[in-house]
Amino acid sequence: MHPIEILALDLDGALAVQDHEISAKTRAALTQISQQGIELVIATGRRYRTTRYVIENLGFPVHAVSNGGALIKHRDQSTLQQTCIATDELADMARLARANGHALIAQRDSHANGGADFIVDSGVQWNRPTRFYFEDNGDAAASRDYLDQENVDEYLVFGIFGTHEPLSTFCQLLHRMFAAQFHTVVVPFDALNTWYCEITQAHVTKWSGLTFLADMLKVTPHSICAVGDEINDLAMIRHAGVGVAMGNANPALQKEADWICGNHDEDGLLMVVDYIKEHNGKLR
Repeated sequence: MHPIEILALDLDGALAVQDHEISAKTRAALTQISQQGIELVIATGRRYRTTRYVIENLGFPVHAVSNGGALIKHRDQSTLQQTCIATDELADMARLARANGHALIAQRDSHANGGADFIVDSGVQWNRPTRFYFEDNGDAAASRDYLDQENVDEYLVFGIFGTHEPLSTFCQLLHRMFAAQFHTVVVPFDALNTWYCEITQAHVTKWSGLTFLADMLKVTPHSICAVGDEINDLAMIRHAGVGVAMGNANPALQKEADWICGNHDEDGLLMVVDYIKEHNGKLR
């Protein structure tokens, strides 16, 4: 048995509840184990800007693996690592997306580099959720013609809003075009049948980000407890020393987990905190 030294938490559907909040009981429990030496890490598909909203509500600084693993931030908010998609692949990907009626959304490290968090391809008509996402984010959003090579930027992750079947079809086409170069996942975004397709480099996952941090902190994978709720948490649930699925998690993720805790909106993470206390206590 290995002591748990890192607790990695997904945000949406795991740690965060409505409006980036954290329940008072969960916040108190996480504060306590942090003070006892457990390294808390956020591992999320979110942009770093909105990840910071949750960290602020947590009440103490933590390391963050954001943008699906493409951006790793120190607890002091400095960038430890960013993994960008090669710019020479952008035009082909944009043409394929446009041919299928999709507007690519490229995320970037605006916290370090300035400018917008994400850039939406202006060369194709936007659907309703893309338009709403753009307008709802104000100065954090910008648009650009992806085929204008004078405006190439450093892009971490690409995303697309749409319905499930067309997005799944696009993923198949993308994999045919680029072979094993990219990893894609399609996850539910809201209750209005909107889905989000996330596109990262094949080697970039939340787990790759966690292992980078673990190496930096001199922690072995056996001493990581990872908690999530969706398919984009699969790699870290499979490979962490202890992989926990939320009670509200995707059934496919629950099958891969070592065990299942309670729902995120019912302080399910308290079960994980209690497990870590008991587990580590037995090793003393």
